[in-house]
Amino acid sequence: MYQLQISVTWPKDHVGYSDIVERVRQVVRVTGRRATQFAKRKAPGKVLRRRIDYTEEKVDGGLISRVMMPDKLRFTLPPGTQPHFIPGGLAVTSRLAAQAIQKAKGYPLRFYWEKVGAVVTPWAVKHPGYRPTTDWGLEVEKYAEMIAQQELAKLQEYIDQRWGGQVVVEV
Repeated sequence: MYQLQISVTWPKDHVGYSDIVERVRQVVRVTGRRATQFAKRKAPGKVLRRRIDYTEEKVDGGLISRVMMPDKLRFTLPPGTQPHFIPGGLAVTSRLAAQAIQKAKGYPLRFYWEKVGAVVTPWAVKHPGYRPTTDWGLEVEKYAEMIAQQELAKLQEYIDQRWGGQVVVEV
């Protein structure tokens, strides 16, 4: 989960307080929503993409924005793998040997195969392997930080022009 909270320290009875608070909330909202879109684009697989969500919570003088990503599914395995038979890994050189290992355990493999669109139960499979990937969860956090910095720079420019730098914005 990536979380961003920004709030304003300024007298609540000041004429411009509600304007500044709304602009702070807009910065947080834009950052959170853009980070969520980025996370969904980067997520490896449709199932994971559907489980990424965005929430926001108003707090006194600001907003908390959260990009929710399932912790167990957040990271892909960076090293990648070579093609291999399951079960048995790289030491097993044939499908028959892999089937024999699994049958000795007494139960077939069971998993959801996205390509078929159903749960399958084979005795063995030839896994095609996958290319090394980067930690997309970390990429999402870096992207969100970059967006937050850009939006905060715009907010600071507005504050300096309108209020002469009297407002304190806390991240």
